[in-house]
Amino acid sequence: MLHVNMPREFEVGDEVALGSTVITILPSGRARVSIPSYDHPYTIDPPPKARAGDRVDLVGDVTRIDRGANKLTVRI
Repeated sequence: MLHVNMPREFEVGDEVALGSTVITILPSGRARVSIPSYDHPYTIDPPPKARAGDRVDLVGDVTRIDRGANKLTVRI
């Protein structure tokens, strides 16, 4: 699960897309991506022909909202 800054009003269950950048393709075939609002690299199954530097949207559902901290949790 990822915690991201909340730019607008969301509700639990909303589908959101997080922009990320491919850092590298690993020998296993997975891709390490960087998500600007998340401090750690995250690995995904990349789209075909993905290369380092490509932008990839990660789509997930909002599972938790912390309005006091202006953050939400997304399950990818």
